[in-house]
Amino acid sequence: MVLNKYLLIFFIAVFSISSIVYAQDEELVPGFFIDKSFGEIKIFQRLVWEKDENALNYEAVIQRYNEGFRTFQTHTTENIYLDVSLPPGRYRFVVTPFDFLNRRGDASEWRSFEVLAAYEPKIIRFLPENFNLDQFHDRILYIDGINLLRESEIYLTDGFKQLYPVKISIFNNRRAVLEFDTFRLTEGSYDIYVLNPGGLDTKAGRFGVRYKKPLDIFFKMAWKPAIPVFGELNDLFGANLFIPGYSLGVEAVSSYLGGINGGIEFEGSVYMINPAVSFRLGYDKLIDGFNNAQDGALIIDCNFNVVFQRRFNYRKNIFTMRAGCGFTSVTSSGNYEPDDDFALSLNIGFSFLNQIHDILYLDLGIDGAYYVSGLNSALLRPRIGLAWKF
Repeated sequence: MVLNKYLLIFFIAVFSISSIVYAQDEELVPGFFIDKSFGEIKIFQRLVWEKDENALNYEAVIQRYNEGFRTFQTHTTENIYLDVSLPPGRYRFVVTPFDFLNRRGDASEWRSFEVLAAYEPKIIRFLPENFNLDQFHDRILYIDGINLLRESEIYLTDGFKQLYPVKISIFNNRRAVLEFDTFRLTEGSYDIYVLNPGGLDTKAGRFGVRYKKPLDIFFKMAWKPAIPVFGELNDLFGANLFIPGYSLGVEAVSSYLGGINGGIEFEGSVYMINPAVSFRLGYDKLIDGFNNAQDGALIIDCNFNVVFQRRFNYRKNIFTMRAGCGFTSVTSSGNYEPDDDFALSLNIGFSFLNQIHDILYLDLGIDGAYYVSGLNSALLRPRIGLAWKF
């Protein structure tokens, strides 16, 4: 009757007073499991050895180190494993088989293991309650609790997917500071999950990753002169004219994180084509303009555009492309009389927003318009202004 000298033992055993439950693994593998069958948590260590075909039962002697190893427990079992609940400390054990005649067989070698203390984590509170993906702020989650360890695994979970922080800082085992990458977050409702070494865990929630509003609204105000490129305005005033103009606009663009955000824009612009208030290069031409001030027109543009935004640097910089059509009212005087009082235009443009402070942006760009009726002209319209994001 010879028991295999090599016991199948490999684990880190733990001891605690946790309130969390783990189901016992039915496979005979060394390790530990947590049982709460009777309402109280109890952690068991499982010792496993190989079966001896001639053995009726086995005697397992467990010794604990206290200025030397001393016998701590002795167990007799017919199984090839033993479940025990031990306090933290250093241990070793030996197994001896007994045959059908109750004769002692050869004992195994001593095998050492250590039971480490496990600590039950607890979350008391956390701030903030949500990450609003459409707002500018750092994605930092503050958690106050008990037994928050440097070895703790902490993340957000909805039961199916996990959101892991890019950095975890622990202070006095009572506060955890989690930093997340905005572009790794996905919308949803999550639990904050803490798993400590030894399998003790806790969770708290619900923590939201959301969009506070579906649309970003941009209110824009800009100085927006117009420069004739070709057509009747260019023929009438020449290539050196630029027409003072001002615009007000509103954009409604999707706030969702993504490569490109789409939306719509309404913009109204006012231009005064009058040599007395418009500017041409050269002193003589300026004087001629004042002398012929009776020739001019007032143009009011109303443009409807589809806009596409590409956002950079955590939305601090925004590149916008727009295209659409416009409806123009023309009021003329003097010798300049367009064929119609109204004109239709096709528009295309590009602009760049740079965050100055909080919701305030600098707006730089250039638009082009081709009037397909009435004015029969094409204009370039550079813009410089401010935009407010709401």
